Amino acid sequence: MTLRELRRQLRAGRRAIPDAERRVHDRAIRASLSQLGVWQRGRRVAAFLSMPGEVDLRPCFDTAWQRGVRIYVPHIVSRRDGRMVFVPLEAGAAVRGNMFGIAEPLHGSRGRLPVRHLDTILVPLVGFDAQGHRLGMGAGFYDRALHPRLDRAQPFRRPRLIGVAYSIQQVDRLDPAPGTSLSTSSSPSAASSASLLTHPEVPNRMRYWLLKSEPDVFGIDDLAAAPRRTTGWEGVRNYQARNMLRDDFRKGDRAFFYHSSCAVPGVAGVVKVVREAYPDPTQFDATSEYYDAGSTHAAPRWFSVDVQLEKRIEPVITLPELREHAAGALREMLILKRGNRLSVTPLTAAEWHCIVALRPAVASSLATKSTASLRTRSKKS
Repeated sequence: MTLRELRRQLRAGRRAIPDAERRVHDRAIRASLSQLGVWQRGRRVAAFLSMPGEVDLRPCFDTAWQRGVRIYVPHIVSRRDGRMVFVPLEAGAAVRGNMFGIAEPLHGSRGRLPVRHLDTILVPLVGFDAQGHRLGMGAGFYDRALHPRLDRAQPFRRPRLIGVAYSIQQVDRLDPAPGTSLSTSSSPSAASSASLLTHPEVPNRMRYWLLKSEPDVFGIDDLAAAPRRTTGWEGVRNYQARNMLRDDFRKGDRAFFYHSSCAVPGVAGVVKVVREAYPDPTQFDATSEYYDAGSTHAAPRWFSVDVQLEKRIEPVITLPELREHAAGALREMLILKRGNRLSVTPLTAAEWHCIVALRPAVASSLATKSTASLRTRSKKS
């Protein structure tokens, strides 16, 4: 199926949602966005004025304005050049349809705000996959507006991108648009065959990872002996791995601690992300083997996250054990691909649960922790 055909199919599917059902899903999506802290006081949020079939965000705006949230919406500057900017939307502002029939403020591009100054960007989706890759309308306006400006922005000031869609719009896999990986917000499934969240009980869509470390440099024993069983994942000097640490890791994500370049390579434990990306201090330390003279505090090049040991895996789930599933649930697992040397790789939920199931005691322990966490959140809410 071509991308044009896929877009046509997905748009037809979302238009077919009955109006009464759509209103229920729209309310659920708006509630999810509120739970994610999108409309916090004083924030600068790029939203959108929906087209037919898209999620209606306008009921959120009045409350957001009352809280002092500044709302911006897309304005197409040039169709030929594919230029789009974000301009302010004030309460009661007059709007008109642009060349595509999308509502825009009458004042045009006056008051445009650079992308790097936004806190959150809500992106309308035609399609998406479980890794947060997006499919747009095909004209490339969001790709051009976001990608180059985000790359020039200081990495720790990058706005949060949240895709907004119905779960009926989820597809198996999309090729990522550079610089536009998303968090996703959706209602419960608009069709029984579709489900948005990779891990449904976690509202902000937990992700799963595999982190490699050589045990003679820093192994599972070192992590277990660290204060609070926590360490900064420092020393990553590959740009692709750096981008994942900086842009995609979220507090609460889980990862396998993988022993590499040793006698028995394999999964030695489960860790949890307890602090999101911050500049890796070793890049500024002239005595460190990871020192980078070209990196500055004003524009750091390398990033770390903090992880905490949740569970040792004993015995280690060895590489040969993983390869036994290379024709099945782990057929797309990157660590099993020839030539892959990344120290940080993403896992799908299916891959994660397949590996955890190889040690039933670990699976039971993690399930108990998840249930306890959910109960704690319920008591606080």
